[in-house]
Amino acid sequence: MKKIILLLLIFNSFLTEAQKREVPPKPENLTFSHFIKIKLNKENGKIIYLRKSNNRPLHSNEPFNITETYINEKTDIRGVNTHTPYNKIGYLFNGYKNGLWKTTYKNKLIKTENWNNGLILGKYKVNTIEGTLIYRTDFGKEGNGKYKDYYYETGILKQEGNYENGKKEGEWCDYDKQGNLITTTYYKRGVQLKK
Repeated sequence: MKKIILLLLIFNSFLTEAQKREVPPKPENLTFSHFIKIKLNKENGKIIYLRKSNNRPLHSNEPFNITETYINEKTDIRGVNTHTPYNKIGYLFNGYKNGLWKTTYKNKLIKTENWNNGLILGKYKVNTIEGTLIYRTDFGKEGNGKYKDYYYETGILKQEGNYENGKKEGEWCDYDKQGNLITTTYYKRGVQLKK
């Protein structure tokens, strides 16, 4: 009998220690941040966003947030990650950009663009990170016009080219942070031409 009482006292002491420890919340009470690895493919001259794990087009009923990190002047597109500065926020429909897309830097709006099933159209606007307007154009309902993008910190031209029917067309130029031409690429109906 003394052994049973001693075991109960030890067990009770163990329960008391366990109760003192913080118990993690049940899974239904946890908030998870979503990190989806994506890849980009080009289909008929349009960029399509695919889930890397199963190659299925991404679709969003709520705005989708894509974070871009610039590494050696190239863009590495990943899922949501608040530690990198540029966030592109907008809707995807069957993998294609659709509707208004906003680019932000530390919650400041620096670029707005409009898309319809992966084709650019309508109003397009670029600001510096301080909010000064750098460039504005309207691609209209047909998606035709001159595209320019900038390094938002300095306002130096980063990329320029033309859109026709919502797709890249003709000569497109990329510039480094000092404004020097680094690459020239040619497109026909959104498809990059081989050199």
